[in-house]
Amino acid sequence: MIRRDFPPVEKYSGQRAGEDWKSFFARRDAENAKRAEKETENARQERQQRIDHAAKQTVPGRKGARVFYWDEEDGFLIRRAGGRKNYDWHWGRFGAKQRRYDSFRNEWDLCEELDPQDEPTYISGDDDSDYDGEDHYFPLYDDHDEPENSSVPVERPQDALDDMVYYRFGYIAPVVAVPKPSTVPEMHHVRKFVGVLQDTAVSNTARESMTTFFGYLLQAGNIREIPRELYDLRQHEADVHSSAAVRMQKKMLNGRLYYIISDRQADTSPAFTILLTSAASVVEMLRRGWGPKIIDIAKSLIRRGISFQAAVQDSHERVETSSIAPYYGLLGCRPTDYKPDRLEFATYQALCKGFLRSQRGRAALLAGGILGRIAQDFIPNDEVYLGPSSDVLKCGVCFVADGESTPVFWDDALTDDEIDLLCGVYKIETGKRLLN
Repeated sequence: MIRRDFPPVEKYSGQRAGEDWKSFFARRDAENAKRAEKETENARQERQQRIDHAAKQTVPGRKGARVFYWDEEDGFLIRRAGGRKNYDWHWGRFGAKQRRYDSFRNEWDLCEELDPQDEPTYISGDDDSDYDGEDHYFPLYDDHDEPENSSVPVERPQDALDDMVYYRFGYIAPVVAVPKPSTVPEMHHVRKFVGVLQDTAVSNTARESMTTFFGYLLQAGNIREIPRELYDLRQHEADVHSSAAVRMQKKMLNGRLYYIISDRQADTSPAFTILLTSAASVVEMLRRGWGPKIIDIAKSLIRRGISFQAAVQDSHERVETSSIAPYYGLLGCRPTDYKPDRLEFATYQALCKGFLRSQRGRAALLAGGILGRIAQDFIPNDEVYLGPSSDVLKCGVCFVADGESTPVFWDDALTDDEIDLLCGVYKIETGKRLLN
């Protein structure tokens, strides 16, 4: 039973609700023991290389292991992500005996309770943290925190570039030298692949290994052509191969491959199932450790702007009804020389607000991208957990398994007119007459 006074654990930290530090390490030891039983000889040798490197007690750089520290809150210890920009600072606050390395997950834990008598050590110049002479101790960057409110800031805290490449593509910083492929992209191409437009501070070692990774990724015909030292899908001990907390299957629906994600307990709330078409998003979900409930996964997908369906399982046929009233023309038609003004924008916002706060507005929240970002300013994320609108059988989308005729899932979906409304599309006169 979880104590009521136990503080909330940090999301994605790996610590379970109500789990103290001793129980956490005991559970991890048991999990690692099971992993070791199935470990191949090559995987064991690679892990031993990581252990030998960790024995040097050097601060992990941007290319190295992840670091978590145990922070006291209300008399309990909570595991928190250090944030790569803060590794130097956190590392020096703990002694060597207060640092614990997990070679299976390539993670460090910094915890005073591991040896209360040990003294903190302070940063020396012989680490591998790519120190460039600047003071990185203050301020601390809370780049591991996720925004909690429904208002979407223009700029969000981002993961470090190598973390982003890992979460989306499976890049692993190698601990041994890897030969280069025949063609290696430039670093600015790597940033574009990840969606980072501005230049970011990356060490020469990380730059070389990331460009090498993408060189193989772009040329490979299958994953076996990518060195396993660089790719988590080829490393059996990687987190991506761990058992998922949710049930996952893939199925052809409406002629398209969908990944179906549901809670393992069928009687749990909410009563919806996540449908994804992006395999990369499914793998990212596993790498980030989203869950353990589909509510948590849905919330994370919304924050990342990833499109998905939160569908209900229902075999009913569509209820015949009149079509949805089109929104076409709501923003009107403008002359060729028209220039929008503040009043125009205020009118657009009012129309968006009215639609998004209707039952059908929830579909925009699930659409991802710019539509999902707009919707988050008006719709609480909790609405997605309530499932589709009450008229989903009238105007929603039914998902039918290939070769069958009975619907399997139902969910809301935006019409083209609704998308145009949210994106501020209006007609402009051309001054020309169309002749039949």
